[in-house]
Amino acid sequence: MAEEKSSLEIGIEQMSRAIFDGDYSQVVVHDVTIIPPMQFSPADITTLRSELNLTQWRLATVMNVSLRTVRNWESGRSHPSRVANRLLEAIKKEPSIVEHLWGMKSERVYK
Repeated sequence: MAEEKSSLEIGIEQMSRAIFDGDYSQVVVHDVTIIPPMQFSPADITTLRSELNLTQWRLATVMNVSLRTVRNWESGRSHPSRVANRLLEAIKKEPSIVEHLWGMKSERVYK
């Protein structure tokens, strides 16, 4: 009895036929738009941190950046990368992410 093929195997076969045989009849193209992350200003970062009662050190730890990096963001000496902005955006939209990233399951008061 032949094993059933996984969706990945089927997709690879379809891609191979499209590339090598010119058979695009089974190929589906998806157009995806990725919305750029919010841009956080120094004041935005300070406000977010204050709203969550996080120290600069705790925010740095949660975001896996240095304390100096957070201080530079808040002073305007540097700006968060796109990845950092995306994480800040996620934290702003869903503050419980901090608990997950910190590994805590306590109340939403952070010191």
